[in-house]
Amino acid sequence: MSDPKTVKVFISHISEEQAEAVKAKDYLEQVFAGQVEVFAASSWTSIAPGQDWFQCITEAIENAEIMVVLCSGDSVNRPWIQFETGWMVRKENEGHTSLSQGNDTGRAA
Repeated sequence: MSDPKTVKVFISHISEEQAEAVKAKDYLEQVFAGQVEVFAASSWTSIAPGQDWFQCITEAIENAEIMVVLCSGDSVNRPWIQFETGWMVRKENEGHTSLSQGNDTGRAA
């Protein structure tokens, strides 16, 4: 169970970019030690063997305050990326979160 002050982060990625997602998760957890709880579906610490992966993913998106989307030429048109980001857009439209996008330098715009 996470500390109530912990910010929940969801990393949206395609399976082919699993290594990058796990690196991003590890980096965020190291830099923001104890301040973030990061979910990446490709990480065994996010979804354990035998768990209902769909339920884990949807609960993590619903509980996330921040979503990091790993965008690449391969990922932007993939259904799962669109599903996950669409869920966050719905949350924004309901006033539960706000969206920003990175610019070409990788910093939030």
